[in-house]
This record gives sequence, C-alpha cells and structure tokens, in this order.
Amino acid sequence: YCTTGDIRGMLLLLQSKWEKGTAAKRIPAALDYLENSRYRDYETTFFYLSDQSADVDTILQKILEKEVRKQKGLVCKG
Repeated sequence: YCTTGDIRGMLLLLQSKWEKGTAAKRIPAALDYLENSRYRDYETTFFYLSDQSADVDTILQKILEKEVRKQKGLVCKG
C-alpha cells in the first residue's frame, strides 16, 4: 500500500508478485470485487483478500485505516 498509495494499485502489485498458491486466487477475487461489484467497498474487498489469520487481518485493518485517513484528509500515522 505504501508503494502504490491506493488499494487498487496495491492489489495490482500483489497480483504481479503472486502467481501461485491460495493468494494467487484471493488477489484477483478481491480486485474483481473492487472493480466490478455493486458496492466496491474496501471491507468486503479485504474479506476476499484475507486468509482469516490474525496477522493478515491486522495488516489489512491498518491499510484500511490509512485509506480512511487519506480520504477524510486526516494526518496519516506511521
């Protein structure tokens, strides 16, 4: 996320890095939801992306918080 500055860019970058395994299936599903769904919300996008582990969910929550701060014009924390 820090490299691309947005969630869509992050997903595209992840997709180019992971070509095998379960992540390679989750990333396109998340990207498809973000681009083509009716709601295009980040929470559901991250549900598709997550493997439901605590570590991944913590990272995704931090990314979501950064995106909300960016959209609301709030100062980003670390």
